[in-house]
Amino acid sequence: MKKWMIGLVLAGSITAAGTAGAAEEGENSSNPTSLSYKEKKELLTEAALEHNIPPEIVKAIAYEETGMRQFNESGDSVMNQNEDGGVGIMQVTLDENDLENRNVDRQRLKNDTAYNIEIGVDLLNEKWSWSGSVLPTVNSGDKQVLENWYFACHSCLQRSRPPQRSG
Repeated sequence: MKKWMIGLVLAGSITAAGTAGAAEEGENSSNPTSLSYKEKKELLTEAALEHNIPPEIVKAIAYEETGMRQFNESGDSVMNQNEDGGVGIMQVTLDENDLENRNVDRQRLKNDTAYNIEIGVDLLNEKWSWSGSVLPTVNSGDKQVLENWYFACHSCLQRSRPPQRSG
């Protein structure tokens, strides 16, 4: 299926195995704010549960977007390779107007893993709310069914604003 579903499967495998492999930031990283893979998984799970989102969805997005990394090997925040402004572990992509209107601190997005996750989960939850209006509702629309997140997650990986319906 889509790249997104591969990430979901991988995140589930990683969760079950409890190891990070190449996705883990080294605990000996030169960046003092770097968290262990286990700590990042815990933050992702907690944020997901606080928003009534299956944790596997949030972990899959973080894994697909950045390999669950907030920082690169040089200790800098992971930035989107396409230069669309995606920042950190959740690749939060907001333009200057969105940052201001949502009262989001770009520097914290870059340097604070927990903050980046929280904003990313807030945006994902917002995209879920588009179901039935600008995004199709999948199956029963039950928020706890992983497959029902398809369009919200796909939208999350594409843009921060709702798509416009034509016609």
